[in-house]
Amino acid sequence: MSILRPVIAVITTVGTPLTMITALLLYFGWARSDAQSQWMGIEVSLFRFTTQDYVLRSISTLYLPILATAVIGIAWLAAHRALSEKIARDGMTDAIRAVCTITTFGGLAIAILGVVMPELTREWEPGTVVWPLMIAIGTALAVYGRHLRRQGQERTRPHHAIARPQDVLEAVLIGIVIAAAMFWAVQGYADIVGRGYAQRYEDSVSSLPRATAVSESPLGIDSPVVRTEQITTGPKTLYRTTGLRLLAESGGRLFLMTEGWTIQKGSIIVLDEDDSVHWQFSH
Repeated sequence: MSILRPVIAVITTVGTPLTMITALLLYFGWARSDAQSQWMGIEVSLFRFTTQDYVLRSISTLYLPILATAVIGIAWLAAHRALSEKIARDGMTDAIRAVCTITTFGGLAIAILGVVMPELTREWEPGTVVWPLMIAIGTALAVYGRHLRRQGQERTRPHHAIARPQDVLEAVLIGIVIAAAMFWAVQGYADIVGRGYAQRYEDSVSSLPRATAVSESPLGIDSPVVRTEQITTGPKTLYRTTGLRLLAESGGRLFLMTEGWTIQKGSIIVLDEDDSVHWQFSH
């Protein structure tokens, strides 16, 4: 029996491709936000992001990889259809056997390199994405080459109508390897993107909206670049706070950066939204 059939059965039982894509988007959104927050010196949980927030934060970065994957998938389906028709018509020709052998052993070689190379290239940053992808792609190629060979053998041999336990177990283990490698690659890509976003804020903090607060009591921000001054309006004394830039508003909180913020120095202030504090934002 072809190993691909229990794989498909497992996928359709455990979750659809759309579910897997959503899971990857959600995980990438969290991992990217976590990496960016760590580089900026803040805990990601303070933002109180929802599941929808994480997915939306993924799409702007992942749409090109998703489109590329879809195009590759369409090309693979076309090639698979052509190969299957040729096997059904002509059987296992020498050309088909060569394709099976190259795909199987080439995939194994790629997967083995993906396992070995991380220890040899720890300082190569793209390796956190490339090597896991090699494991996933190599495993998929090896399994597909084996599937083609079995497909040719099924023309002349009887096959089991019901998946055997060992076939299902093998399919589950293969699925775990590919899924784990994909999440590993997503984690590496998220770290790179998150660090890039943090560095982008460092370079463009002066372009963020300038934030000025007027409150009934001092905000208590301890920073050499943040100034608090008293302003008197009749019998009432108010406090004006300047020297801040608006980073984000999320989960009922304002996230503010000090003027001239950098990754090495500078502060990010987190304030709960309060009706007693009035904010003015400007360029």
